[in-house]
Amino acid sequence: MALTSSPWSWFANVFEPATPTYQPLGHHEIRLVVLQPAKWNFPIKCHLITKCLDEDPDYQALSYFWGDPKALRPISLHGRIVQISRNLESILRHLRYEDRERTLWIDALSINQSDVIEKTQQVRQMHLIYARTHHLVVWAGERSDDSDMAMQAMRRIGREQEGEDTWDMDTAHPSSMIKEALAAGESFDPKPWVALNRLFRRPWFERTWIVQEICLPNMAITFVCGKEENPWGSLVRTDDAIRSCSRYWNHRQVLSMIKAGWEMPAMEGISAIFLRRFYRVNGLERNRTLLYNLWATQYRKGADERDKVFAIRGLCSDLGPEDIPADYSSTVVRVYSETAAFILNKYQQVKILGACQLAGRNIERLPSWAPDWTIDPIYRPIRSFLNWGNEGEERNLYHAAIGQNSLAKIQISIDLTTLTLRGLVFSPILALGTRIGNEAGKDMTPAGWASFKSWWPLAKTNTPSSTKTASGYEEPRLEKFWRTIIANTCNGEKARASEQGLQFFAWMKSFDPHGFEGEASMAGSSPDVQDCSSYMANFQQATTNRRFFVTENGRMGLAPLDSEPGDL
Repeated sequence: MALTSSPWSWFANVFEPATPTYQPLGHHEIRLVVLQPAKWNFPIKCHLITKCLDEDPDYQALSYFWGDPKALRPISLHGRIVQISRNLESILRHLRYEDRERTLWIDALSINQSDVIEKTQQVRQMHLIYARTHHLVVWAGERSDDSDMAMQAMRRIGREQEGEDTWDMDTAHPSSMIKEALAAGESFDPKPWVALNRLFRRPWFERTWIVQEICLPNMAITFVCGKEENPWGSLVRTDDAIRSCSRYWNHRQVLSMIKAGWEMPAMEGISAIFLRRFYRVNGLERNRTLLYNLWATQYRKGADERDKVFAIRGLCSDLGPEDIPADYSSTVVRVYSETAAFILNKYQQVKILGACQLAGRNIERLPSWAPDWTIDPIYRPIRSFLNWGNEGEERNLYHAAIGQNSLAKIQISIDLTTLTLRGLVFSPILALGTRIGNEAGKDMTPAGWASFKSWWPLAKTNTPSSTKTASGYEEPRLEKFWRTIIANTCNGEKARASEQGLQFFAWMKSFDPHGFEGEASMAGSSPDVQDCSSYMANFQQATTNRRFFVTENGRMGLAPLDSEPGDL
C-alpha cells in the first residue's frame, strides 16, 4: 500500500483479512515477528511467520518489560490494526531498520495471549526459545534521566577491559573514570555515576523472567536504551566498576553523589548482571535446584504471580519435563503448593520451611507450609545463604543428626492442604532477646547496639559455661555465642576460630572492652586484629530481622521476629 502525505492516513483504509491473525502451532513451533523497514515517523507494520525451533531459525529474541497495560498504541499486524503497549510500540520504533526487515521473537506478539492453552505450551518451551536465539536484544527503556550519558560512560568503561563474564572486580585495575574522579578531588563530577546508577535501577533489572532470558543465550547480547546501545560485556564491567567505587572514593565524593541522586544498589546485590556471570562462568549444568533458584530470584517482580515459578523452570537441574509444568489454567495456590510439595517429597528435607514467612502474605488459602513467593521477605532463610558456595553447589554446614539418618518423615495430603511431619522435639524456646533492627548493608543504630549488648547476658544467664560437642571438644559458652550470631558461617563456609573468632574479640573490644571478662575464650587468641569487616558483614546478614534466643536445655540460636517463648 503506497504511503500518502500523512504516514498515518493508511489506518483509515486498513482491511480485515479473511484468515485470523494467529494460526495453531505444532510441536516446537514458534511465531516470529517480521518488522518491516520504514523511516522513524512512519507507522509500525509487521507480520508473523511460523518456524520450527528444530530447524535453527535465524531470529533475535527480545527481553523487555511490558510497561503500563492501559497505555496502548496501534500497529499493523498482518494488515490488521492491533493495540499493543506504548512501551512495546516504542521498542519496535527504536529497533526498526530503514532499509531491511528485522526478525524478532516478542512474547506479547509471538504468543496468542488470549489462548491459555497456547500460552502454556509456549512458556514450557521458553527456555529453548532463548537458548537457541542468534542474538538477544535487551530493552531498558526510552531516553531519560541522563541515560545517554550513562550509556556513553558504559561504553567507555567497556573498552578498557576485554572479556565478557570473566572480568573480576577484585583483581582488575580501576577504570580511568574512577582515576579521574580520584584526581579531581572536591571538584569531582558525580553526574555520570549517578546516571549509571539510575540506569541500573530501571524496571527491566527487577523482572523475574530476565534471569532465564539472559542466562540461557550462547550468542551475543545487546543492551539498548533509547537510541544508544552497548554490548553486554560493557554492562558487566560497568556494574563491577559501580560496585567497586566505595574502595576508591573519599567521604566527600560519596556525599556529593548522594546529594546528586545516588541510591544503594538493588536488594542483596543480586543483579541480572551478576546472575548471568554466575550461571555462565560456573556452568548451567551445575546443581541449580528449584529451591536455589527460587531463593536467588525471590526479590524479582512479575506481572503474573505464577511466573515466580514458571520463569525459572528452564534453569533448574532437578526438574524433569513433567515436574511442575507451566500451566496458566492452574491457580497461584495450586502452583505454589505443588512447588513446595515437589521439593519436600523429592528431598525429604524441610529446608523450604525456612522461607515460609507468615507475616504479610498476599495469597489467600495458601497452606502455611508453602512459601508465598510474591512477598519481599523481611529476612532471608539462613540456609539460603549458607548452604551454597560461590559456585552454587549445595553444602551441608549443619550436622545436628551427628551422622544419623536426618531425613524427615513427610506426608502431604492429596488435596495439598496438609503437611504431616514426624521428628524429634529438640527443646522449646526459653527466652528471646530484643530485635536489633539492623538492615543488611547499613550500620546499626545506637538502639540496635543496646539491644545487641543485652543478648550476651541472656546467654550467660541461661546456658552452661561450656558444652561438649560430638567430637569431644569442650566448647566454651563465648565461642558458642560468637558462632551463633553469625550462624556459624562466613561467606558460605563454616566459621573458623582462627579467623572469625579473633575478629569477634577485636570487634567486641572496640565498643565494650570489659563485656566478656572472666569468660573462657580460645587458647592463644589475640585481640590484635585490625579488620573486623568480614565478621560484621556476616553478623548483619544472619541477624537482620531475627532475634537471639536460648532454649530450655541451654542451647542458643537465631529465630524469626514473631517467635515466642515456648515455640519449638
